[in-house]
Amino acid sequence: MKVTFSASDSASPLIGPYGSWTNGEYVLETKNPGEATPAELFGDIDGFNIGKRILGDPKKLLSSHIRDYYTNANRFQEFKQHTNYDLLKKQVNEFMIEFRKAQTLGIYGFEYKGCVHLKMSSFLAKKATNEFCARFRSELEDFGCP
Repeated sequence: MKVTFSASDSASPLIGPYGSWTNGEYVLETKNPGEATPAELFGDIDGFNIGKRILGDPKKLLSSHIRDYYTNANRFQEFKQHTNYDLLKKQVNEFMIEFRKAQTLGIYGFEYKGCVHLKMSSFLAKKATNEFCARFRSELEDFGCP
């Protein structure tokens, strides 16, 4: 599988539109999905939260962690207990650096169009984290968003 990403595509938002299930198909509100849809970000947050639960109780069955999370959890409240704006921005920056290294080495089948220099990663991490905060502002109260 080949994944193509273009840093120069200014028409592509970082966080794309919401979507809904229609006749068994997930349909986005617009044709431009962005770099990540809200559904993908929710999956990231859920994985982060469930991972924290597993670290807190590693003897508990994974299926029990998952069941408990999806029946009792408040996704954003739990997320805010484990991180904040500054930590998230730092993690996004570190991810971007490693992702860029992988692209440069040509591993994971990535084809890279455009060039995000490593020295730009801090700026882009801040932009991505700010856009995340803007999109989910009401859910992220007290998260430390600017």
